[in-house]
Amino acid sequence: MSVSKMPLGQLRAESPKKSRTEPPSAYLPHYSETDRLKVERVYEWLYGDESNSDRTRTSLARASNLSVQMLSQLLAGHYTSPPGKHLDAVLDAINIINERERGIAQRIPFVETSVWDACQRVCSRAREHRDFGVLFGYVGTGKTTALRRFVETTPGALYLRAFGGLSRSVLMNDLVELTGAQVRSQSKGKFAGTNADKKRAIINALRGTQRMLIIDEAERMAPACFDDLRDISDDAEVGIVLAGTEHLEPLVQDERGRFGQIASRIGSWPPVIKQITENDAYKIVQAVYGAERELPPEVIDMYWQCCGGSARTLSKLLATVIKACHRKKVDPTAEIVSNAFHKTMRPRRIRRMGGTA
Repeated sequence: MSVSKMPLGQLRAESPKKSRTEPPSAYLPHYSETDRLKVERVYEWLYGDESNSDRTRTSLARASNLSVQMLSQLLAGHYTSPPGKHLDAVLDAINIINERERGIAQRIPFVETSVWDACQRVCSRAREHRDFGVLFGYVGTGKTTALRRFVETTPGALYLRAFGGLSRSVLMNDLVELTGAQVRSQSKGKFAGTNADKKRAIINALRGTQRMLIIDEAERMAPACFDDLRDISDDAEVGIVLAGTEHLEPLVQDERGRFGQIASRIGSWPPVIKQITENDAYKIVQAVYGAERELPPEVIDMYWQCCGGSARTLSKLLATVIKACHRKKVDPTAEIVSNAFHKTMRPRRIRRMGGTA
């Protein structure tokens, strides 16, 4: 019996069991490829970063104006009607939440941490030597914040964030827009031309300039994307930085790995950034409260203990504590910080202060 004719109960029975934190391996047949990609995007948002511990199905269902049961059916691939409009509602809710989180993040001033120092070294070297650089780090350590800051303060630095399954054609289209490349093609339309046409145009737009490319979350690209990036770096003679989690490191070090061909083009191998330092945390906390306001040592220490070495967790915790103290008209204490952490952050595995996970 084909999957399209398989009863719902049998589909559920024969589908391999997967974790609630992973997309389903089987969907009802009326889930289109676009619907499945939307489901994967929701899973990535919910579970792709453990430092986003306040993201739950319950809160997302509420924001999407859906029941938790309905959201679970949608994400399990078992919703019996076409799921498109409901998945769009979920993604719209995610966009609203992301905007709100960005608003909170914007109130956290940029601080030059050890992660920023590492980012500067890698990016500046790749730009100067016009070859590949790599930056590895655990989620939540502030890599993306540092990379974006480098782009903001460095003329000619271009930033692109990859996403799961980023294909060659999408990469070429994104780079055409990013570089302002003029594609010569007999076809018409915004993204007319073959991948070869676009790659040639991108190379021409970059050659002889002081520009460079920064690809964030690079381990999420499709394998074929690297061939194009290597050609662009070699032919245009520009630096390219590949940044990502610790999972990127073995891919670029292994000559038989997804990005193995760049190993000989990387001039420096920085260690994986496992967490921000205690001094980084102190600088971030003090920057938020202001240099003129000296916090008690036990308050700063509690922030450090609760954040688990994650800059993102620390930023969210700071915003939560500041809001609570403003509402109660009190100064922050270690107890308030601890209570805010345990009440608003989903229980998670906290990294030990030595840096291991």
